Amino acid sequence: MKIGVPSTGPLGDRFEVWTVREPNDPQTTITWTLCIFDSNNNNVFMDAISHTVGTDPDIKSHIEDITNLSDGVYRVNVYYGNYITSGCDNAPADQLKYMFYIHKLGTNIVTLGMDSSWFPDTDYIFTMYVLNGIPFYQSSSSRTVGIPANVDVFVEVTGSDKNAYVGIVHASSDVYVPPNTTIPFRATLTIKLDKPYAQNVAAMYANLLGFGRGVVVNVVDDYTFNLQIVKTEVGVINFVVALLIFGLVALIVWGAVNIMSMVVQLEKIFTIDKIIDERNQVEQQYLSEYNNCGTDQNCINNVRNKYLPLIQAYDAEIGALTVTLQSTSQQCNGFQIGGVCIPWWAIVIAVVFLVVLIAR
Repeated sequence: MKIGVPSTGPLGDRFEVWTVREPNDPQTTITWTLCIFDSNNNNVFMDAISHTVGTDPDIKSHIEDITNLSDGVYRVNVYYGNYITSGCDNAPADQLKYMFYIHKLGTNIVTLGMDSSWFPDTDYIFTMYVLNGIPFYQSSSSRTVGIPANVDVFVEVTGSDKNAYVGIVHASSDVYVPPNTTIPFRATLTIKLDKPYAQNVAAMYANLLGFGRGVVVNVVDDYTFNLQIVKTEVGVINFVVALLIFGLVALIVWGAVNIMSMVVQLEKIFTIDKIIDERNQVEQQYLSEYNNCGTDQNCINNVRNKYLPLIQAYDAEIGALTVTLQSTSQQCNGFQIGGVCIPWWAIVIAVVFLVVLIAR
């Protein structure tokens, strides 16, 4: 079972918590204890959440009322089991399953909106930002959204007209942005840590985000890794937001790590040659480290866990962009499968990779 949080801030009087049943989990009733701590580490709120999970749907939702909490940032611990009687402070340390932060709406919020010249039929806003090293996500279907004032905020806004805005916003008052790119696009977020754990954190992201989620994780050095987010259509699917939250939870739980900075680079995608080159470089790194393992099974497993989710994510990214870009073209330099053009090189890449894995 996993805990999902589709939105962590800025919040009003409620926030939503999901219990997510994974394919191998039993159909059962599970209880979580939710404990909220203020900035002074005082336990200011606790509640027990009980969900009976089945096959379909595999997500159960709980709405937590936080009306009595004042404005500000709070740490939320979610433990497996019921600790209402014994109290949050007495929960065993090894029972901590998830930790995240929520930001209750206050006076330190400014409005981010779509410029008046940008008026698609349907508006979507999806923001990701960092406040004092704490990641938050928020999605909205309105023309405006609240963001924290005087901090760097990574913003992604997409509209039904295929226009989009992607970039860093640092605002002390309300700000309205015009589009600066078009869909499809790829935004690269460079995240720097203050400890040399980039490989570990990137592996968590890759394992949690998994295959076909539109996000590729790429390690730059021991302190730095990239999140490459591919947008092929407007809007955002709630379950994808939840999966991204899982990744952020994993990052926060890694106790020694703090986010130091976030830098966004934007690249409009008209060809995917660069992505293919990056994917092939990663595959070569995988094969090199795999061969160096010899017969050491632990080494082999570590290399597989390190690279296979990343290679799968690249393949999914290439496939998504291929479908998007080829759908507007009348020519197909490859094979038509189900009305979709699959280029010859994409098939070759997939076949070669599968042959390499099978041969080993």
